[in-house]
Amino acid sequence: MDQVAVIDVGSGFTKIGINSEQLPLKTFESAVNGHAYGREALKKGGVHKYVMEKGYWINFDTMNKYLDHIYKDEFVVRPDDYGVIMTESPSSQKNYREKLVKLMFEQYDVPYFYLARQDVLTALSAGKLTAAVLESGYGVTLASVIYEGYAINNLTHKLEIGAADVDDALMKILIEERGVVFATDSERYQVRLIKEKFCNVASQQSAFDSTDVTTDTFELPDGRVITIGDVEKYKPSELLFYPREFGFNSDGVHESLAQCINRSDEELRPWLYKNIICGGGNTAFSGIDTRLQNEISELSSTITVHVEAPVSRKYSAWIGAAMLSSLSTFEKMAMRRSQYDEVGEQLVHRVCFN
Repeated sequence: MDQVAVIDVGSGFTKIGINSEQLPLKTFESAVNGHAYGREALKKGGVHKYVMEKGYWINFDTMNKYLDHIYKDEFVVRPDDYGVIMTESPSSQKNYREKLVKLMFEQYDVPYFYLARQDVLTALSAGKLTAAVLESGYGVTLASVIYEGYAINNLTHKLEIGAADVDDALMKILIEERGVVFATDSERYQVRLIKEKFCNVASQQSAFDSTDVTTDTFELPDGRVITIGDVEKYKPSELLFYPREFGFNSDGVHESLAQCINRSDEELRPWLYKNIICGGGNTAFSGIDTRLQNEISELSSTITVHVEAPVSRKYSAWIGAAMLSSLSTFEKMAMRRSQYDEVGEQLVHRVCFN
């Protein structure tokens, strides 16, 4: 079978590679600033923007230019040499899906193309066709039920919280606790580095509400040294479980997952509770599986709960897409140019269910 290009454009990061690889070849910020992209867009002066917001493309022009950048500057391959699978969020805008199909076939002349939902791919990455999925990225978080490889739309919750909000929570704590102000994009980037290096999820909500047990230090590029204590390490990720305490009108991820599962068929619920999968970069915190399991168990005390947090979960959607596109049946699943020529852009709604 021919190799397939795997493209996962998220609100915060883009992962690209070939389906024969176990992990993406490249990961870079989904940012644009004039003619600069990725990390260079953040380094460049002025205002940068992300090509997606809350899981959706910000406009057609940006989508077109960003895909050009991916092919010409990141992949550096001929588009017509590879079939393509791309990830997408639930309820992606109909017109953008159609535009994307048109670009792939008419501008890039790819032999075949497929769009797949990120939560479905996260389940596949863990070897599951039926599971409950917590998919949390830079802009949004999804709690959903996947059954026999398909997402159930009325059993999907979209939460308007993500890694960007956790970054903001950490930044606020650093300002209040350590008196450090982060004014520029470059300085805000340091907040993300602090989060990735030190932040974890506590086993229970009150675990960090005490005098620092352990402290670490982090040196900023200008030479300032910040003390990182338990509040900085553990409180930001509490936003996932108790977002209302951070000013968000949203249920916690454990509540949303339990609601999705409890609305499914009664005979399916025990399986779903024992097959909860974490995916996305905002679930990369150490301890998230234990905490999620504890919180859901308190809501559903009579049911056995098991949560899986795969080691490579920050790449879960990409990995699932690589696995799906490696199946012998994939070319028959995907949209082909001959079908597109016959049906047009509407083909995407017949072939790629969202």
